[in-house]
Amino acid sequence: MALEEEIRILRQDVEYIKGVLAELVDDSLLTSEEGAMVKEARRDVNRGDLSDFIEAEELGATRSEFTEGWRSFLRNFQR
Repeated sequence: MALEEEIRILRQDVEYIKGVLAELVDDSLLTSEEGAMVKEARRDVNRGDLSDFIEAEELGATRSEFTEGWRSFLRNFQR
């Protein structure tokens, strides 16, 4: 896959993550600690800094593995 295509796909993933995080920030059921974590994560995503979210072994993962890992993380975080 071409680098431009990979970048486009990653940008789509970031937009998805931003949307989910925005929903979480508005969730009144979050504890103050969870709210702070979500706000920090949202700032990182807005800056394009995903380093806190990407484990070293995930860097070699396929796009679908990476995306599914993120979605799984976000689903678990919403509980």
